[in-house]
Amino acid sequence: MKLYTLFASSVCLLLGGCFAPGDIPDTAGAHLAGSIPHTDEGFVFSNIEWFIRTGPNPGGAGPNHWGTGKESVEVVENKLHLRIAQVNGRWTSAEIMTPIPDGKRGAVITITSPTHDLDPRLVIGMFAYRDDRNELDIEISRFGSPVTLTNAQYAVHSVGGVEKYPFSITAAPDSPLTMHTLTWGPRVSPGVGLGIEPISFATDGAGVREIWDYSGSPVNLQRAWLHINVWLYEGKAPANGQPIDVEIGSIRFY
Repeated sequence: MKLYTLFASSVCLLLGGCFAPGDIPDTAGAHLAGSIPHTDEGFVFSNIEWFIRTGPNPGGAGPNHWGTGKESVEVVENKLHLRIAQVNGRWTSAEIMTPIPDGKRGAVITITSPTHDLDPRLVIGMFAYRDDRNELDIEISRFGSPVTLTNAQYAVHSVGGVEKYPFSITAAPDSPLTMHTLTWGPRVSPGVGLGIEPISFATDGAGVREIWDYSGSPVNLQRAWLHINVWLYEGKAPANGQPIDVEIGSIRFY
């Protein structure tokens, strides 16, 4: 796996919490999805070690350029900021990732910034990923269209194809906070054996409580990674030409 050591020292200085080389897990050998280029030293958020996606050329999703500096990823007062920003004259997106610990059956991501009225070209992605046929996604986006009736979706990528469940996040009268839950069970899903939990999704807050219990083809998330990203649909600049800052309050496995 190609790791971009050039960025490592600067990421440590900007984010803090880096680990000594001997403490970094063998992510290439331990988890299949570690082949996505990322920094070889991590930072800590919500008591989890995270790596930042890198890449000198545009890559999927999008395609987008991916940044590693504080313009793209920064922890401020215990809140994680993932940003769309202009870096060296081009729009740059952000993605963090971490191996899913053995035995964990799901993850909960709390977004503390508004999600109901985003730039139509922004995509917020939260996904468990082993490979392109074993992936669970929560995506908040209008996917380029300002007039679409929905602004979020759940998606499952399996050997049987892609199944999607669209829904809408509306304005919140008192708080923009939304909590997003992915449940995949302890090994493989859904219903492959006794004691195996089905795949399910949930979004709570900001005027919505949306649940989807998936019942399609099995998905294997052994040795998978959890990813959180913000990116631009089709790689195009934000519709209003302004930078975007998505604030995450916490991420936990259970």
